[in-house]
Amino acid sequence: EPAPAAPKGARGGKGAPGAAAPGRRQTTVTMPEEYHRALDLRLWSSRGEGLTKSQIFMEALDAYLADELETARRLGES
Repeated sequence: EPAPAAPKGARGGKGAPGAAAPGRRQTTVTMPEEYHRALDLRLWSSRGEGLTKSQIFMEALDAYLADELETARRLGES
């Protein structure tokens, strides 16, 4: 069952989907499949929590980047 649609005005900025906000740069990050599966599960399980898809995606991106930083730190120590 799909998640309910966001209330009007809750989707945020204007412009093309995926476009960076005015004055901001857009960056593309490619996450491994395991993070995509976790993101899909989180999107499905978060229904009713009042979170937007963008907030949930940012949680997943934060987790991925934290893992990447930890890996880089460990490699730097060896």
